[in-house]
Amino acid sequence: MDSKEIEKIAQLARLKLEEEEKIALTKDLSSILNYINQIENLDTTSIREEELFHQSIKVMRKDIKNDTLERDAVKDFAPVYENGYIVVPRVIET
Repeated sequence: MDSKEIEKIAQLARLKLEEEEKIALTKDLSSILNYINQIENLDTTSIREEELFHQSIKVMRKDIKNDTLERDAVKDFAPVYENGYIVVPRVIET
């Protein structure tokens, strides 16, 4: 990773970087890429496919109903509350 690559990444991300930030990022990203290369070069031939999938099983929690806030309690926290609903700014214009 060199300074030209950092400048290109900064341009794509619309970042304005000082020279010392570019130097630090060059060092950090080079370190990260070196670590990734080490991982890519690991010998995984002795690991069976079943072992890989066994580790990725997720444990689901039970779907248990919890106590919720009452509508009247919510209106005390809401900046704008009308007709039993919290009023939020429009984010999609029609």
